[in-house]
Amino acid sequence: LNTRNKLFIDSVLASNECNSFFVHNEYLLFTTLSQNLYFIPLFHIFDPNDKLETSKKLLGENSSVRVLERGSRLVSVVPFDVRVVLQMPRGNLETIAPRALVLSTIRNYLNNNEYLAAFLLARKNRIDLNIICDHSIENFLVHVNDFILQVNDPAHINLFISSLSENNICKTTFPNPFIENKIENTKNNQQNQSNNNNNNKVNTICTALRNELEKIDHKKYLLSILTTFVKNNPPQYESTLELIKSLLDSNKNDEKWNLVDEALKYIIVLSDVDKLYKIALGMYDFQLAILVAQKSHKDPKEYIPFLEKLRKMETNYCYYSIDIYLLRFEKALKNLSLCGDNCFNDCLDLIRKYRLYAKGVELYEQYFISAKNTDRVSICFEQLNLIYAEYANYLQNEGRSEEAALLYLRSNKFEEALNCAKSANNWQLVMSIASGKLKEKLGLDGVQDIANEMIETMKNLARFNDAIQIAQIYCSNQPIIKFNLLLDASAWFDALHFAEYSNLNELIESKLKLTVYETYEVQIETIQEKLTLYEKYSNRLPIVRANKAATIQMGGPLLQFIDDETTSNFSRSSRQTGKSRTSTSSRRSNKSRNSKKRLKEREGGPHEEEFLVTTMKSMIPVEKQLVDTHELLKILVYFNYFNEAKELQNLYNKLIQLIDNSAMNLQFSENAIAAEEALSAQMEGEELGTIVTPEMIQQQAKAILSAVIPQSKKITKLVSNYDWKLSILNN
Repeated sequence: LNTRNKLFIDSVLASNECNSFFVHNEYLLFTTLSQNLYFIPLFHIFDPNDKLETSKKLLGENSSVRVLERGSRLVSVVPFDVRVVLQMPRGNLETIAPRALVLSTIRNYLNNNEYLAAFLLARKNRIDLNIICDHSIENFLVHVNDFILQVNDPAHINLFISSLSENNICKTTFPNPFIENKIENTKNNQQNQSNNNNNNKVNTICTALRNELEKIDHKKYLLSILTTFVKNNPPQYESTLELIKSLLDSNKNDEKWNLVDEALKYIIVLSDVDKLYKIALGMYDFQLAILVAQKSHKDPKEYIPFLEKLRKMETNYCYYSIDIYLLRFEKALKNLSLCGDNCFNDCLDLIRKYRLYAKGVELYEQYFISAKNTDRVSICFEQLNLIYAEYANYLQNEGRSEEAALLYLRSNKFEEALNCAKSANNWQLVMSIASGKLKEKLGLDGVQDIANEMIETMKNLARFNDAIQIAQIYCSNQPIIKFNLLLDASAWFDALHFAEYSNLNELIESKLKLTVYETYEVQIETIQEKLTLYEKYSNRLPIVRANKAATIQMGGPLLQFIDDETTSNFSRSSRQTGKSRTSTSSRRSNKSRNSKKRLKEREGGPHEEEFLVTTMKSMIPVEKQLVDTHELLKILVYFNYFNEAKELQNLYNKLIQLIDNSAMNLQFSENAIAAEEALSAQMEGEELGTIVTPEMIQQQAKAILSAVIPQSKKITKLVSNYDWKLSILNN
């Protein structure tokens, strides 16, 4: 330190305004004219691998600073201690304990497993007591016994447990830059991070402390043990009360009541007394519930008559009443089911009221298994079937017909099961029930009628393969049914083969050939309509897009392209605060209404482009349509409809070429529409969240337009590459 208040460390300038300094056993301390006290760890100064070149590096992240009164000077620093003596401007001496020295001293104590000294110093200087375990959790867990024996005082241990939190303060509040080995620092941080990533630090420490406290002296540390239960996440109130209950059962009278009274008073301070009362009641212990209630502010007129009423009940019914009071319905059902057969109807009512079907099935299945080889087996079986039926009825009302059918089967209600299986359109289950459980009741004709019914159902659902499978199994003596199904499925060659195999040659000319030609006519008419409409929309689409682009580039009124609802919201929000006041639910309903309007958009309307794109995309053939067309072409050629097949192929090919040629325009419009929807969302305030002005909208729209053009990749095909054409029909 020279006469100009410059402090040098070797040749490095540490400060140009230093007025005093002192060397501690671990730090260099110096004060400055700008009323700061700096702490620089000595290992940072003398580390041969860390060359100091600038004062900025010297006073970097490894240093600590404390603000002082202007003009304060260092007089002395007590070695191996936390006290620093300062001379104030008025001449008086003051002693302070800087946090940097306190934390370093606590860490030294913890490294030496001196837990009492670390605890007292942390408590005296109001340091978070989590530092005791967070400094090294693994080491603390190994030396939990030493911690208890050194601290000894139950009040101090209670204070430590109560202060526990999941947060690792050695990584957040009090990071440790003052240790001698930086590699060790890194290892400790990684270790602490891995230990705390489990998010169960508090539970782990509470469990370890509780185990050791019980071994050392469970009576002396009773309150500390109770604290570990309450501090657990979630709090183990029931374990706490069980411990108090064990005291009631095991100790002598005088000692028992003193310990119980002290424990209850303490635990009520830490917990919600109403919650404790309900938990005690839920343990079915009236004595414990009364003791807890007496320590609270409850009026005896509130709980004494209720508890007396419960005492007079039969045991299981008493437990049931308590569970209903505590809203523990599954436990209530279990206790009510133990009250005997007279209460079974009450069990059914409880199951229906609180939808305890799964629990009811579980309980009564156990009772049925336990009753085997006894006189009660028939009663239990009947009760179980009734619960199955109730559960099935509930599932049926909820629209889960397939599950309901399975439960009706278990309850031997086969007709109800059949109806539910029909509702679920599960023909395998329907026919299994009809030809199995109900075969005798329905007879062969009844089973055949149900098979015919399911064939019609599958046809209506366009599940032709399922319908054909039913006909093949149950209508083998009626080949005409399968033949008609093959025609409905457009399985032309399968129908041809089946007719020839079944000696139904007359149907080939009278029905198959006629159906094929009718299908050809329908296809020609449909393709021609699509071709005309697609060509019209394809020509209109670039005009609509060009009009929008011109409007945006010229700074025209873009609002004409936005939803009417969005525009009104924008105007209203501009008049108010600039933010959208429209609720989320109203925006959703508006979007739903607008999406329906777009399906019937007029020419020149704000959503004409979106309407055109949606309609054009709906006319693009999928691979299934290409496969069907390919099969139709083959059967036309087979029946010598060569010219018709050629006409169909050429017309369909013309439609596909038109669609593929419009790929670029269609994709560009899709991208532009997506960008405009994002702009509309900003206008509603969903993304922007600030004042929305027409100028901002115009700028955003121009940015969207410029961004869409280069992002449009060249797409030359919209239709699948499936080879659907017949080469023999090419010109």
